[in-house]
Amino acid sequence: MEYFKFLSRDKEYSLVQVTLQSKKESDLCVMIEHKKTLTLSIEECVKLSAEIEPILRSKGLLTDQQILEVSSPGVERPLVTPDHYKRYVGTHILVGIQGGKGQKYEGVLQNVLGSGIVLALSQDDILSVEWSSIKFCKLVYKFENQKETEE
Repeated sequence: MEYFKFLSRDKEYSLVQVTLQSKKESDLCVMIEHKKTLTLSIEECVKLSAEIEPILRSKGLLTDQQILEVSSPGVERPLVTPDHYKRYVGTHILVGIQGGKGQKYEGVLQNVLGSGIVLALSQDDILSVEWSSIKFCKLVYKFENQKETEE
């Protein structure tokens, strides 16, 4: 979005995702990350919010009833661009598929191709997903010592 170009101006931050959260009024949520650390401190969120909010309000893109939320993508960050996917090859992800069934697949991101991604659901089960079929995708955080419990 053109209103966030200043993020790349200093080449320190990159825009991850912009979403509208529905409550009584739609709040605008902007996810930004520091290009080197891939995180964003609270202080950076405050600084960037102070830069972004006046721009959006002056353009009529944020009303007085709306709230601007600036955050880091977090541990279970969304994967939005091909570069995001490439950065996280070998990582556990959850992929939602477009369509009426609301299918979701969790596995290890094996490869990123020009046409989409390759996901290992298990050692013997590989799934190829075209870019146009992906509704959403996010990292899945796994504790190193996480154990399956059977009851």
